[in-house]
Amino acid sequence: MARKLIYWFCFVYFFYGFNVTLLSRQETGNTPQSDKIHKKKNNHITTHNIKLKKGVESNFLLTRDGQPHIIETDLTEKLRIIVEFKGQPLVKIIGADRQQRLAKRASYQTLFSRFENDLQIMQQAASNKYPSIQATAQVERQFTIAFLGASLNVPRALLNKIQKLDYVKRIHYDNEVKAFVNESIGIIRADSVWKKYGTQGEDIRIGILDTGIDYNHSDLGEGFKVVGGYDYVNGDEDPMDDHGHGTYIAGIAAADGDSLRGVAPKAQLYAYKVLTHNGSGWNSNIITAIGRTLDPNQDGDFSDRLDIVNMSLGGFGNPDDAMSIAVDNAVRAGVTFCIASGNGIPQFQGYNAISSPGTARLAITVGASHKQGKVADFSMKGPNISIATIKPEVVAPGVDIHSLFLHGGYRSADGTSPATAFISGVAALLKSLHPGWQPTQIKSALMTSAVDLGEDVMAQGSGRIDAFAAAETGVIVEPAHLSFGMIDVSLEQVQVADTLLFKNTSSQQQEIDLNFTGLQSGIALNSSPGRFTLEPGDSLNVVVDLSVTNALVPSPSERSLSYGGFMDFASETQRGHIPWAFVKAAKVTLTLDLPQNSFAVTNKNKTILDGLNSTRIDPYTVEFITPSGTYDLFSQFRGDSLKIVIKENISIDGLMNIAVSAQDAQHRLLLKGVNENGEPFSSMEGAQKNYIFLFPDSLNMYIWGFYRFSDKPVYVSDVSDRYLIGTGEFHDSVENEATVRIIQHMPLNGIVNDKTLVNSASDFIAQNIGLDFSPVSKNRVISFPNSVTGISIGTSIYNFEGTWDQYYPVNSLSWRGKLFMTPNVSEKYRFSVGGHAQNKNDFYDWIDTPTFFPIKDSIGCITGVWPTSISWFSPSGETMIFGKAPIHA
Repeated sequence: MARKLIYWFCFVYFFYGFNVTLLSRQETGNTPQSDKIHKKKNNHITTHNIKLKKGVESNFLLTRDGQPHIIETDLTEKLRIIVEFKGQPLVKIIGADRQQRLAKRASYQTLFSRFENDLQIMQQAASNKYPSIQATAQVERQFTIAFLGASLNVPRALLNKIQKLDYVKRIHYDNEVKAFVNESIGIIRADSVWKKYGTQGEDIRIGILDTGIDYNHSDLGEGFKVVGGYDYVNGDEDPMDDHGHGTYIAGIAAADGDSLRGVAPKAQLYAYKVLTHNGSGWNSNIITAIGRTLDPNQDGDFSDRLDIVNMSLGGFGNPDDAMSIAVDNAVRAGVTFCIASGNGIPQFQGYNAISSPGTARLAITVGASHKQGKVADFSMKGPNISIATIKPEVVAPGVDIHSLFLHGGYRSADGTSPATAFISGVAALLKSLHPGWQPTQIKSALMTSAVDLGEDVMAQGSGRIDAFAAAETGVIVEPAHLSFGMIDVSLEQVQVADTLLFKNTSSQQQEIDLNFTGLQSGIALNSSPGRFTLEPGDSLNVVVDLSVTNALVPSPSERSLSYGGFMDFASETQRGHIPWAFVKAAKVTLTLDLPQNSFAVTNKNKTILDGLNSTRIDPYTVEFITPSGTYDLFSQFRGDSLKIVIKENISIDGLMNIAVSAQDAQHRLLLKGVNENGEPFSSMEGAQKNYIFLFPDSLNMYIWGFYRFSDKPVYVSDVSDRYLIGTGEFHDSVENEATVRIIQHMPLNGIVNDKTLVNSASDFIAQNIGLDFSPVSKNRVISFPNSVTGISIGTSIYNFEGTWDQYYPVNSLSWRGKLFMTPNVSEKYRFSVGGHAQNKNDFYDWIDTPTFFPIKDSIGCITGVWPTSISWFSPSGETMIFGKAPIHA
């Protein structure tokens, strides 16, 4: 992804009970005293230790409930990306035969050569600017069949230059994907299909894109059922499963043994290993394998393409990412793709969270249900990211499903993975019954015959699969859903039309009546015609009109933000339905002018964060869906400078495109601190600068902080006095002069012009500090990490300690030094420091001081849990020593 988003919920210190021993030895002048900031009852202190690499800048978001979100940015870091070129992949060149495709593939080599040459030139320029960048990146994979482009690893700093190449269409992140981890043949009535129609998937070929398949398993024919495949992880012809997930999936779809039979036991399997022994993999391998399913023998002739492909995997993405594009192109060529919707955390409900490539428009995206019918809590739900359409299309059993495992074994598991394998097996049965059916017809039969579970359309799609009802289908509807997407909330009356093609594939006349469910005041659906007759083989276009009176239809504030129901159709021989839905919310597209960006959109009720509940389409485009309202947009850009752009009180409603330009950050924020001798901090090696912005009017967000900056320029856009801006400077010279320095500059209430903040050498309060190791300590090291403290009003103190990547050796059992701090400037935050010492060879031999803070002319440190805690302070010039007594007595 464009950034590393890391959640650190670590080292929560409730000091009461052991910091008393840590402070067991205090020298003259140390008196307990309470700081007025912390007198409130039930306060507690939570410390988050942020381990960062040298040279990596960090910013963190602190929520009002104390949850930190840490974002690291390193311009020299290498990213896995997929570059999409302008032009058409081979599968989309209409009318081309095998020889023409082979010739076209050869012509693409000129484009790939040009790209590699341009890449080397860009890398050389970047390595001159950033010496740590090695000019060694090269194209790893070339894509020509289902997708036109290349995958590679490049330094983050090159993203903008690659995007500007005239033959580059878009940059996609080569995201990591994971496998989604079940006697349900009777529940979905696959055995009834075997019995009545005499088919178990004979001659149908199913591709399993997964961790490989243990083709030696006795229930998979001991080497005879898996007839082809490839290992894209290790680059060889042996796709043996070394994880177990792929074998588990293959068993559900097509096992044919004495102990287990899958849904389509006579189908042939192709094993494409795209996931490692850890169950994870990369988009680039999967895109290559998708192309292989179109041309298994790689002769340029797509007539031998597979029938069904199962992808029980997924990751971050959207309907227009590289994997989804490849899937849609392969479906148009005639391959039916069944893909898992993804597994999520039940308490977050999983709406608007379909995993890629389940986001592909033409895929059959599958959710999971319990055997008794309810949609599983972990099953990811729609609407489809970015385009707000119905996903998943169907659900299948996905809880406690029994199948195969490695080395002839068996296992039971939960997930949308097994649910997807059930659908792949049923799709194979339908393809066996109807060899001429296209993927859209298979999808229609599955959806129109599904069992309505009575849940949100965006959770269940059409409902739980019924294989026998799908096999009995005599009327095909294309498309098999009415996805009206986002409606325009700025209109009094919304009118949207869609067209459905009904086709009678049975040998009987079908007299069809149409009716709608799920309607309410302000929502009307009408079909033209509403009743019609189809002779065998006939088809008819039906126009469906949606009318929404916005004043009568409230905007949903939770779950899928949608309204939905079914269009039921009935004849003498068949009953079926297709789901309808529309989303009533605001959809926002953020258009960025630089790729190194993170953002938060927040108000009193809702917060949208980059990478959590938004979709990064590419490095320059982000989309999200949210309830209408007035929001603040906070955005930051990284590069040779840090640029903060804040847009306040934005009215977000309907379909919006918001341009966010780093050029709007025009006000230089300059920190020119001096030490106790009047010497500039900028002249001292390793000096760091910290910046924090306090969110106003946000239910969730509290502080956005920027951490461990050197002299990189910082620019801010116009910001009103609703925002409090805090700045501080830090320097430690523990090894050379045993000194730590912290400057707290006066806060700014907004900013509308350039600002330079200074301090005086006389501002500092001095404190002698010491840490004493236990007598048995060896390999002693010490660190004083830069820290930022957020004081959540009336409740808690959240302390962010800078980094433990810089330890200094200590040769004796005692360390003595000086701490210089300027006074506190706000009751909402402070910049500070804490000490840490340890024996590198003994985890339990360590000393950790509380966070220091100034009190009048003294420096103190906070311990314990209020109201029983103590704040210790020592007058300026006195000494405060930590250690001596056993920490774990």
